[in-house]
Amino acid sequence: MAFLLIFFRQINFDDINVGGQMWFDQKLDHFSNLDETFKQKYYINTNYSKKSENLVVYIGGEAPLSESSIKHGVLHIANQSKSVILALEHRYFGDSIPHGNLELENLKYLTVDQAIEDLANFISQMKQIYCQDPLK
Repeated sequence: MAFLLIFFRQINFDDINVGGQMWFDQKLDHFSNLDETFKQKYYINTNYSKKSENLVVYIGGEAPLSESSIKHGVLHIANQSKSVILALEHRYFGDSIPHGNLELENLKYLTVDQAIEDLANFISQMKQIYCQDPLK
């Protein structure tokens, strides 16, 4: 544990530049043939690599996602592996609300299966952009 504390002291969080919030066109229902999408918020940190062999993905919980998610906790992993860091906001939390409201009819898409597919789709698309070998 002492090693980690020493390591964390070496990272100056104020020097970490993050590109700001970004938006991903996410499929609303991964299990239908409809092409309806919603805007899902994400953050990216390319301080350690612009293209890498690995992506470090922070999965947003049941709360709004903030820039700090890619500026603190996962930095040591990205620094050691020279990886791109991505953080995806969970659907229906924060600013990633399909149809812009939480009406009962819209909540039918708030399921574990949809959230898992959100991650799979997001990672697949981000690998095409940020991985040296996207087929890995």
